[in-house]
Amino acid sequence: MEILLPRVQSYKTQLFILLLVCFASAILGDSTAEALLLANYDSSIIPGMFLFNAAGLFVISSVMMIVVDNVDRGAFFLKGLLLHGVMLVVFRVFISLKLSFIYPVLFTYAYITKILLFMIFWTLANDLIDSRKAGKEFPLIAAGGTLGAVMVSFSIPSILKIFDAESLLLVWTILIVMAVLIFLLVKRQVGGNFKPHTERARRRVFCIIKDIGLLRKEPLLCNMGILYFLLFFLMLNQHFMFYTQLRKQFITASGVASFLGYFNGLSMVVTFILQMTVSGAILKHFGSARSMLLVPSLFTLFFFSLLITSVVSGTSTMLFSAVIVGGMGVRIAFFDSFFSPNFQIFFSSLPQEIRGRGKLTMEGVVKPCAMVLSGIWLLWAGNLLSVPVQSGILLVTAVLAIWQTLRIRNRYAESLTNYLTGFYGKKISGVEMTDLCNKPEVIRNLGERLHREEWEIKKFIIELLASSGLSDATTILIDFYQRSDSRSRSMLLASIHGTRQQGLKELVEKSLLDSDGRVVANAVLAMAGLSSETLMNHVDRLLKHGSARVRANTILAAWHFSDETRRMQLMGYIYKMLYDKFPDESSSALFALGEMQGNVPTQLLLEFVRFFKSGITEFPSVFKQSVCALGKKKCVESADLLLQLSGTAKKMQKNEIVKAMGGILAELNYEQLCSLSFATDYYLFNIIVNANHLSGKVIDDAWRKHLKNAAEREMRDVIASMDKLVALLSLRGMGAELLRYAILEENIDIRINTLVLIASLVDMSGNIRKIVPRLFHTNAHMRARALEVLDNTGDYKLNRSIMNILDNRRSLSGRLEEGGCADKESRNMELAKQYCNDSNEWVAQCAKYFQLKEKLVGSRE
Repeated sequence: MEILLPRVQSYKTQLFILLLVCFASAILGDSTAEALLLANYDSSIIPGMFLFNAAGLFVISSVMMIVVDNVDRGAFFLKGLLLHGVMLVVFRVFISLKLSFIYPVLFTYAYITKILLFMIFWTLANDLIDSRKAGKEFPLIAAGGTLGAVMVSFSIPSILKIFDAESLLLVWTILIVMAVLIFLLVKRQVGGNFKPHTERARRRVFCIIKDIGLLRKEPLLCNMGILYFLLFFLMLNQHFMFYTQLRKQFITASGVASFLGYFNGLSMVVTFILQMTVSGAILKHFGSARSMLLVPSLFTLFFFSLLITSVVSGTSTMLFSAVIVGGMGVRIAFFDSFFSPNFQIFFSSLPQEIRGRGKLTMEGVVKPCAMVLSGIWLLWAGNLLSVPVQSGILLVTAVLAIWQTLRIRNRYAESLTNYLTGFYGKKISGVEMTDLCNKPEVIRNLGERLHREEWEIKKFIIELLASSGLSDATTILIDFYQRSDSRSRSMLLASIHGTRQQGLKELVEKSLLDSDGRVVANAVLAMAGLSSETLMNHVDRLLKHGSARVRANTILAAWHFSDETRRMQLMGYIYKMLYDKFPDESSSALFALGEMQGNVPTQLLLEFVRFFKSGITEFPSVFKQSVCALGKKKCVESADLLLQLSGTAKKMQKNEIVKAMGGILAELNYEQLCSLSFATDYYLFNIIVNANHLSGKVIDDAWRKHLKNAAEREMRDVIASMDKLVALLSLRGMGAELLRYAILEENIDIRINTLVLIASLVDMSGNIRKIVPRLFHTNAHMRARALEVLDNTGDYKLNRSIMNILDNRRSLSGRLEEGGCADKESRNMELAKQYCNDSNEWVAQCAKYFQLKEKLVGSRE
């Protein structure tokens, strides 16, 4: 399997700067709206505001659903920013008119626009960056937003010394204008990535109800939606507690705004430090699904601390307030450092055509539901339940969030596997197809199409007609046979072999006299299935036919109806053909031997391959039939011979060997598998693992353990080969370059392929088996989704090691393209010579060629 890992352009710098300004505007807007609301209303209004926020978010999301995946998202984001700036000016005018109702409206507007701003921004980031690179780059991009939040948060108290809180709206507007100017530059560079990939039908208004179905049929969205709901329910309860403490301490809008500036600034400093230091490392080391546990665990710790504090010291103490304020700050830091990048990485794994609607479903359906429930809960629980009881209930909810996070890992892999293997595809079973072809109107339609379709479709139609058994189908086949050329007649006879349609007996017997050897050869096998007596009347004549294929098929057909004496005579014919000097004779005899049952044909086949194994690969037809015949003998001896043939096989021939080996390995037990002569030879071991994977057999525990141990050896060897290849970068000349690429593609890549296949074999879920080819896909988004499956299913230790090796392989490929230098060329010459005895013949030949070139250069000097 060829491994292609092209480098992907990074857009993190542009997105870092853009998010810095967008986040700064959002934090400033939040602080302004919260300060104005709390200065003019009591904190008891907050639960009701949650309900208003939910309603507004639902309505706006309903409208957004119509367009988000059907338009140029870049242009849409730009127009939204411009409209946002205009609306802020309108709000400032209303505030100057001293209209008190405008403060709750501004609070809801600030919240909704913040959610939509970030939702569209991260959707644009998903369009540019695949989920694999997102794990490394999203924390750094998010750090840009954090830096913007830090800058604006610490600026708010200074601004308030010059202007009043209402004037912060003008600063907010200026930041939006800056975001517009920055995004214009980004759009000019990468605007094409934001356009929809396919034309889609216009969506009807209020289609959000239809798109809620995404939660039902898409397991990732469904399970993420449950977790999102639980986390936001907990978050809003924590937020209400924070607002309550804030209202007790401050009275004026400027006081609230100044405190929020310092508080948000300190929280964002911690966030920025986490994002720039440990966030990316944790995401890379543990994977996105496992890193999701941090925020639910933090909520669990917070509400547990709140429960203990409220019981021990009461709710009016400084300790209680410190727990709430401190917990709020730590939650903000952890949420922005770990959950938010993770949340966006999940959406990078979804196809672009549902990515926007998926996010809007979360923001416009799941989150409003959490807000509504939180509002109702706070209005009810605040009056009836004590703080310790509320804290206990929220603690249980936090534990449920941890449990749901653990479930997401499997659902994440399931979702990605569905998309990589065709989630929406619908297959028709063989039984349904047979029932369909038993209908007379279908038979007539197939007969009409038979004469005008392409070759492969014709073959498929003939197979359907032959299997139906209807008299109309037989009539159509006979008519087609009489009007067709010899190639089509031969194909028809091959298709009806094994169907035992007596209505075609006369046609098949007539074909035994055809002038084309291909037609006669297939007619022999078809007649064997229809009438042994009729065939035996033609055997003596057919054994003298000029076509080797006809003679071989005749021997094969007669073998099933002959006694021991007759079989010995037939074996004499086979032996003579097998050792004939013409490849056509040998390949025809090999085909017959592969189909014959019994010890005598098997031993003759094995002896022939043993004797000629070194030269079989030079004759394609003989090689192909030898491999096919060996593959039909389900024994250890035939598997060993196939392994020996692979030593000199070319790339396409190796694929044929793997296919033949698959059927054999499916019949062997653990002891027989271990007896095969692959030992520590990585090239032969790759064939064994490839064939094991191709067979589709569920491996037993003993073989699974054996493969895991072998994988550890292969990982050590592939890392050693990579290190050697880096050391060989200093060697110059065409021979050195040829050797380096041979080592990369025929040594390192083969070992990597072996490791990936072992990961799929030991994976009990079967998800990795479905996505193996996608791990080496040229499309970065497709490859990244496959890597996320690998990271979230199967054996954790093995898969994480494989992912690190794949990353190193990509880096190594880049170094080979760019060139480079290493140390101590004399030592590197010795490393190159080591590959002269490599198991892969091509690597060994390249090493010998390099050695020869160096000797010639040395002699000239």
